[in-house]
Amino acid sequence: MTLKSSIEEFSKEWQNYRDFTLSESKSGASIRIVKQDHKVYDLLHSVIKGQIENIVNSERYLVAASLGLGNVSAIPWVAILDKSITTTPSEQFYVVLLFSRSAKKIYLTLALGSQQFEKLHGRNSKTLETIKLTTNKFREIFNDYTPANSNHKIDLLEDEYNGEQKLASSSRWLTESYELGTCFGKSYLSEKFDESAISKDILEFLNVYQNIVKDPQ
Repeated sequence: MTLKSSIEEFSKEWQNYRDFTLSESKSGASIRIVKQDHKVYDLLHSVIKGQIENIVNSERYLVAASLGLGNVSAIPWVAILDKSITTTPSEQFYVVLLFSRSAKKIYLTLALGSQQFEKLHGRNSKTLETIKLTTNKFREIFNDYTPANSNHKIDLLEDEYNGEQKLASSSRWLTESYELGTCFGKSYLSEKFDESAISKDILEFLNVYQNIVKDPQ
Protein backbone atom coordinates (compact mmCIF):
# COMPACT_ATOMS: atom_id res chain seq x y z
CA MET A 1 0.00 0.00 0.00
CA THR A 2 1.04 3.59 -0.55
CA LEU A 3 0.59 6.36 2.02
CA LYS A 4 -2.16 7.74 -0.22
CA SER A 5 -4.11 4.48 -0.34
CA SER A 6 -3.59 3.88 3.39
CA ILE A 7 -4.99 7.27 4.34
CA GLU A 8 -7.88 6.93 1.89
CA GLU A 9 -8.74 3.53 3.40
CA PHE A 10 -8.43 4.84 6.93
CA SER A 11 -10.77 7.73 6.13
CA LYS A 12 -13.27 5.42 4.46
CA GLU A 13 -13.37 2.97 7.40
CA TRP A 14 -13.11 5.43 10.32
CA GLN A 15 -16.84 5.65 11.08
CA ASN A 16 -17.13 1.89 10.75
CA TYR A 17 -14.42 1.54 13.39
CA ARG A 18 -16.14 3.96 15.74
CA ASP A 19 -19.37 1.97 15.39
CA PHE A 20 -17.42 -1.26 15.98
CA THR A 21 -15.97 0.06 19.25
CA LEU A 22 -19.28 1.33 20.66
CA SER A 23 -19.97 -0.06 24.11
CA GLU A 24 -21.80 0.78 27.33
CA SER A 25 -20.30 1.88 30.63
CA LYS A 26 -21.40 0.55 34.01
CA SER A 27 -23.60 3.61 34.37
CA GLY A 28 -25.28 2.91 31.05
CA ALA A 29 -23.56 5.67 29.09
CA SER A 30 -22.40 5.07 25.51
CA ILE A 31 -18.63 4.82 25.23
CA ARG A 32 -16.16 3.70 22.59
CA ILE A 33 -13.37 1.40 23.68
CA VAL A 34 -10.18 1.07 21.60
CA LYS A 35 -10.14 -2.35 19.93
CA GLN A 36 -7.18 -3.78 18.08
CA ASP A 37 -9.03 -6.45 16.07
CA HIS A 38 -10.02 -4.12 13.25
CA LYS A 39 -8.16 -3.04 10.12
CA VAL A 40 -8.39 0.66 11.11
CA TYR A 41 -6.26 -0.01 14.18
CA ASP A 42 -3.63 -1.77 12.06
CA LEU A 43 -3.79 0.92 9.38
CA LEU A 44 -2.86 3.69 11.82
CA HIS A 45 -0.55 1.92 14.25
CA SER A 46 1.34 -0.23 11.75
CA VAL A 47 0.82 0.80 8.13
CA ILE A 48 0.57 4.61 8.17
CA LYS A 49 3.00 4.92 11.07
CA GLY A 50 5.49 2.71 9.20
CA GLN A 51 5.08 4.64 5.96
CA ILE A 52 5.86 7.90 7.76
CA GLU A 53 8.83 6.27 9.49
CA ASN A 54 10.16 5.54 6.00
CA ILE A 55 10.06 9.25 5.18
CA VAL A 56 11.89 10.54 8.27
CA ASN A 57 15.34 10.06 9.79
CA SER A 58 14.77 7.40 12.46
CA GLU A 59 17.98 8.33 14.28
CA ARG A 60 16.62 11.79 14.97
CA TYR A 61 12.86 11.28 15.05
CA LEU A 62 10.43 9.03 16.89
CA VAL A 63 7.06 8.36 15.24
CA ALA A 64 4.05 7.70 17.49
CA ALA A 65 0.41 7.02 16.58
CA SER A 66 -2.79 6.93 18.60
CA LEU A 67 -6.49 6.16 18.31
CA GLY A 68 -6.87 7.00 21.98
CA LEU A 69 -5.93 5.49 25.34
CA GLY A 70 -8.71 3.24 26.56
CA ASN A 71 -11.50 5.26 24.97
CA VAL A 72 -11.41 5.97 21.24
CA SER A 73 -10.28 9.52 20.55
CA ALA A 74 -12.35 11.78 18.34
CA ILE A 75 -9.10 12.81 16.62
CA PRO A 76 -6.63 10.12 15.50
CA TRP A 77 -3.04 11.27 15.03
CA VAL A 78 0.50 10.35 14.01
CA ALA A 79 3.23 12.47 15.61
CA ILE A 80 6.87 12.96 14.65
CA LEU A 81 8.97 13.80 17.71
CA ASP A 82 12.51 15.18 17.75
CA LYS A 83 14.14 12.89 20.30
CA SER A 84 16.55 15.63 21.37
CA ILE A 85 13.68 17.53 23.03
CA THR A 86 10.84 15.04 23.57
CA THR A 87 9.78 11.42 23.20
CA THR A 88 6.14 12.03 24.08
CA PRO A 89 3.44 14.24 22.52
CA SER A 90 2.50 15.47 25.98
CA GLU A 91 5.61 17.67 26.11
CA GLN A 92 7.34 20.38 24.08
CA PHE A 93 6.32 20.69 20.40
CA TYR A 94 6.39 18.41 17.39
CA VAL A 95 5.11 17.74 13.87
CA VAL A 96 1.82 15.85 13.82
CA LEU A 97 -0.62 14.52 11.26
CA LEU A 98 -4.17 15.01 12.60
CA PHE A 99 -7.33 13.49 11.19
CA SER A 100 -10.47 15.59 11.55
CA ARG A 101 -13.48 14.18 13.38
CA SER A 102 -14.91 12.73 10.16
CA ALA A 103 -11.41 11.71 8.98
CA LYS A 104 -12.25 13.33 5.65
CA LYS A 105 -9.71 16.08 6.28
CA ILE A 106 -6.08 15.65 7.26
CA TYR A 107 -3.92 18.36 8.79
CA LEU A 108 -0.14 18.44 8.90
CA THR A 109 0.85 20.74 11.75
CA LEU A 110 3.69 21.92 13.92
CA ALA A 111 2.00 21.95 17.30
CA LEU A 112 2.49 22.44 21.02
CA GLY A 113 1.69 19.49 23.27
CA SER A 114 -1.50 20.47 25.12
CA GLN A 115 -1.03 18.08 28.04
CA GLN A 116 1.93 20.06 29.36
CA PHE A 117 -0.49 22.94 29.95
CA GLU A 118 -3.21 20.70 31.30
CA LYS A 119 -0.83 19.26 33.90
CA LEU A 120 -0.14 22.77 35.20
CA HIS A 121 -3.57 24.36 35.03
CA GLY A 122 -6.16 21.58 34.62
CA ARG A 123 -8.67 20.96 31.83
CA ASN A 124 -10.57 24.24 31.70
CA SER A 125 -11.16 27.36 29.61
CA LYS A 126 -8.29 29.21 31.27
CA THR A 127 -5.88 26.53 30.08
CA LEU A 128 -7.23 26.81 26.53
CA GLU A 129 -6.58 30.55 26.66
CA THR A 130 -3.04 29.88 27.90
CA ILE A 131 -2.44 27.49 25.01
CA LYS A 132 -3.74 30.09 22.56
CA LEU A 133 -1.51 32.86 23.97
CA THR A 134 1.55 30.59 24.04
CA THR A 135 0.96 29.44 20.48
CA ASN A 136 0.61 33.03 19.26
CA LYS A 137 3.85 33.96 21.01
CA PHE A 138 5.61 30.91 19.53
CA ARG A 139 4.40 31.84 16.05
CA GLU A 140 5.55 35.43 16.54
CA ILE A 141 9.04 34.42 17.71
CA PHE A 142 9.57 31.88 14.94
CA ASN A 143 7.69 33.69 12.18
CA ASP A 144 10.71 33.57 9.87
CA TYR A 145 10.46 29.78 9.78
CA THR A 146 6.81 29.68 8.68
CA PRO A 147 6.37 26.91 6.05
CA ALA A 148 5.26 28.04 2.59
CA ASN A 149 1.50 28.24 2.01
CA SER A 150 0.70 27.28 5.59
CA ASN A 151 -1.85 28.67 8.02
CA HIS A 152 -2.62 28.22 11.69
CA LYS A 153 -6.38 27.67 11.72
CA ILE A 154 -7.61 24.10 11.48
CA ASP A 155 -11.09 22.63 11.94
CA LEU A 156 -10.97 19.32 13.76
CA LEU A 157 -14.29 19.70 15.55
CA GLU A 158 -16.38 19.87 12.36
CA ASP A 159 -19.54 20.92 14.18
CA GLU A 160 -21.40 20.56 10.89
CA TYR A 161 -20.56 16.82 10.85
CA ASN A 162 -23.79 14.87 11.38
CA GLY A 163 -22.39 11.36 11.67
CA GLU A 164 -22.54 11.62 15.47
CA GLN A 165 -23.56 14.10 18.13
CA LYS A 166 -21.43 17.21 18.54
CA LEU A 167 -18.40 16.76 20.70
CA ALA A 168 -18.83 17.87 24.31
CA SER A 169 -17.01 18.04 27.66
CA SER A 170 -13.51 16.49 27.77
CA SER A 171 -13.51 15.31 24.13
CA ARG A 172 -14.36 18.80 22.94
CA TRP A 173 -11.79 20.37 25.27
CA LEU A 174 -9.02 18.09 23.99
CA THR A 175 -9.94 18.71 20.35
CA GLU A 176 -10.00 22.47 20.91
CA SER A 177 -6.59 22.22 22.57
CA TYR A 178 -5.23 20.58 19.40
CA GLU A 179 -6.65 23.39 17.30
CA LEU A 180 -5.33 26.17 19.56
CA GLY A 181 -1.91 24.52 19.86
CA THR A 182 -1.36 24.55 16.08
CA CYS A 183 1.51 26.88 15.28
CA PHE A 184 1.64 26.17 11.53
CA GLY A 185 -0.55 23.87 9.46
CA LYS A 186 -1.58 22.59 6.05
CA SER A 187 -4.81 20.81 5.15
CA TYR A 188 -5.63 17.97 2.75
CA LEU A 189 -8.80 16.18 1.66
CA SER A 190 -8.71 12.38 1.83
CA GLU A 191 -10.41 12.00 -1.57
CA LYS A 192 -7.97 14.43 -3.23
CA PHE A 193 -4.84 13.24 -1.54
CA ASP A 194 -1.51 13.91 -3.26
CA GLU A 195 1.12 11.60 -1.78
CA SER A 196 4.11 13.36 -3.32
CA ALA A 197 2.85 16.70 -2.01
CA ILE A 198 2.39 15.56 1.58
CA SER A 199 5.73 13.71 1.59
CA LYS A 200 7.38 16.93 0.46
CA ASP A 201 5.42 18.93 3.04
CA ILE A 202 6.42 16.54 5.85
CA LEU A 203 10.08 17.05 5.00
CA GLU A 204 9.54 20.84 4.85
CA PHE A 205 7.86 20.84 8.26
CA LEU A 206 10.65 18.70 9.69
CA ASN A 207 13.20 21.17 8.37
CA VAL A 208 11.27 23.99 10.08
CA TYR A 209 11.04 21.86 13.22
CA GLN A 210 14.79 21.20 13.21
CA ASN A 211 15.62 24.87 12.68
CA ILE A 212 13.39 25.95 15.57
CA VAL A 213 14.89 23.32 17.87
CA LYS A 214 18.34 24.65 17.06
CA ASP A 215 17.32 28.32 17.39
CA PRO A 216 18.71 29.82 20.62
CA GLN A 217 15.68 32.14 21.12
